[in-house]
Amino acid sequence: GKDGGPSDGVPHQRILAPDDPAARPVLHLAEPGSDLTEAVRHCFDLATEPPLRTVLFSESPDHHTVLLLLHHIAGDGASTTPLTRDLAT
Repeated sequence: GKDGGPSDGVPHQRILAPDDPAARPVLHLAEPGSDLTEAVRHCFDLATEPPLRTVLFSESPDHHTVLLLLHHIAGDGASTTPLTRDLAT
């Protein structure tokens, strides 16, 4: 329905208002010693979370890795190429 809930099994798009808390990026802080491989295996629940997830791994005070997970429903090769280019600059 219009509230983003089930639509009787019919695929639908949920568009969030910019001021909706669910539209804000969420940064998950990885536990010390967490495995990047395990984080990559995150299974999205599209009914309850956005199709984008960021995880920050802090190996030391001056060495960090940001993992950006994008569900295939939200991006493909054509969209990830400019995204990675933008992140690199």
